[in-house]
Amino acid sequence: YQWIQIVADAPAPVEEDFTILAIGSSYLSSENTMRYVYQMAKAAGYTNIKLGNIYKGGVKMSSNYNSLKNNSATYSYFENDTGTWVKTHDQNYSINAALAERDWDYIVINQGLIQAGLKDEYSRLEEYLALIREYCPNAKIYFSMSWSYPEGSTETAFPTYYQSSQEVMFNMILDVAKTRILPQGIGLLPTGTAMMNARASGVHEAVLTYDQLGHLRWPFGCYLASLALFCGITGMEETLYAASLGIDVVITDHHECKEMLPNAVAVVDPHREDCTYPFKHLAGVGVALKLVLALGGENREDALFARYCT
Repeated sequence: YQWIQIVADAPAPVEEDFTILAIGSSYLSSENTMRYVYQMAKAAGYTNIKLGNIYKGGVKMSSNYNSLKNNSATYSYFENDTGTWVKTHDQNYSINAALAERDWDYIVINQGLIQAGLKDEYSRLEEYLALIREYCPNAKIYFSMSWSYPEGSTETAFPTYYQSSQEVMFNMILDVAKTRILPQGIGLLPTGTAMMNARASGVHEAVLTYDQLGHLRWPFGCYLASLALFCGITGMEETLYAASLGIDVVITDHHECKEMLPNAVAVVDPHREDCTYPFKHLAGVGVALKLVLALGGENREDALFARYCT
């Protein structure tokens, strides 16, 4: 609620247009991760919003690459410029046509959930990105992270590739993000991290997903993923707005840093290039704890540690 209140009161961003094309499987679709992005952009002050979703159920990245290369018209297409998603093509549209529709500001891609943590399934990523950039050279490209199957899922891929373990699967997804996605110089959207954090915080699986495949339940699961995507793309604006009100913002994070850091008083992240802290794999709570201990000073370190960690 506080986040929605802040962005609703904020002045419109400098960029009047806000256009996103999402390319991929059902997890990124207008029924899942993209479902509430329009409403969030509207609340943030954008006045000319155009969202597109080119979608095929169960599709993996290499199939998207081949379809783009061969101009295959086998996808469904949804668009949203009013707040409501509308299907305009049913399994007869191409990724090529969707890319050529306009000069998109942002393009978001994903990987099928079965293949999400399998490094070999990203072998065409560089060529895929090159083809996308031929159509939209000015667009910023982001990759939307996947989340693990629900615990106890009977989906065949879960035991076959991931030992029927959410932790094993998501660690493999994180490793792919670090070794396959980030080296390509594209943005990484923490949609999967948001879902896994919700699970770890005790949010019941039935609130987040509705089937063995981990598709998102309306409204909470979809809202959470939409929020992670929207903030991942536009996260600078809220910090700048808070600064304009005279609010000092300190950000703690444990993910890989973007090329440009938010304009905050401090960004505490062990992955910063100028950070000399020796251990780079702290969880988010660990980074926050380190900040509390530093603010408390050496004389209070033991007391603070005992208060918050025991």
